[in-house]
Amino acid sequence: MSHPVFQVIDKTVHKILAERQLFWVTLGAAIAVWEVSGAMRATMQVLNRVYGVAEERSFWRKLWESIALSTVVTLLLLLAAGSVKAGLLLAVVMMVVRFAPDTRRPVHWVTFGGLLVIVGWILMSLLYGAYVTQVADYASIFGSLAVVMVTMSYIYLSAIVFLTGVQLDSLIRHQVEKRADPE
Repeated sequence: MSHPVFQVIDKTVHKILAERQLFWVTLGAAIAVWEVSGAMRATMQVLNRVYGVAEERSFWRKLWESIALSTVVTLLLLLAAGSVKAGLLLAVVMMVVRFAPDTRRPVHWVTFGGLLVIVGWILMSLLYGAYVTQVADYASIFGSLAVVMVTMSYIYLSAIVFLTGVQLDSLIRHQVEKRADPE
């Protein structure tokens, strides 16, 4: 997250908390948790398909795991927001790859694909930050809409980079296991 975006979010949070609008804070937090955990459940489903794992968790177990995992991932990403910290980003990738599928994956298989994800996220974040700070015109209605579209594109491209890295790791693992057991 770029510094100007962080400042806007920080200013909004301080304003809401200063005016003691508890209902809106609670409602906003509940909606945010539901949406982020929904994205994590979608990630869990995709990772199950990538690794060829059948989903056997109940709805409630999957719901609570998605809430817990998305909360930890969000906290780690917020810690990495001030400056790009590749170690925390790698920890996020490793955590999602390990705990999101129904069957736990070994962390040591997060290799080249994980590094691809980190490099991709860093490059996209730098480009997004440059757009938000240098190009975006917030005074115009079209500028505000453009920022929304660029943000949505950023999130979409982040998902593509993540899934490409995970798929690459899965393919590498499959090839290594295939060579080890040549039946």
